[in-house]
Amino acid sequence: IFLYLMPKIFLLGLLVFIHEGGHFIVAKLCKIKVNEFALGFGPTIWKKQGKETKYALRLIPLGGFVSMEGEEERSNNEGSFSKASIPRRIAIVLAGRYGKYYICTNYIFWINDNKYEFYY
Repeated sequence: IFLYLMPKIFLLGLLVFIHEGGHFIVAKLCKIKVNEFALGFGPTIWKKQGKETKYALRLIPLGGFVSMEGEEERSNNEGSFSKASIPRRIAIVLAGRYGKYYICTNYIFWINDNKYEFYY
């Protein structure tokens, strides 16, 4: 069972990383302070403090999150999510979804380059 589940957990972790990475990158481009970038839930098993962001790997590998300043509570601090313009907030929220679309599209092109055929 363990050998059966490991590749699936790895692929799920990769998709979560891409999804949350989309939020993270666009938040940074929009000058929003990111407090934490975490893969997984539950207790922290590894963490590293960056310049302003804590990077963490957590025990339960079934998701992840990007914690931004002013995301949960209204904040007037410079670089908070709640103080950002509406187009910037929309871009940050949609970035995770488009990160996954990007990977899926590239995967389809990779399959076609390797002469696999789709049967509908």
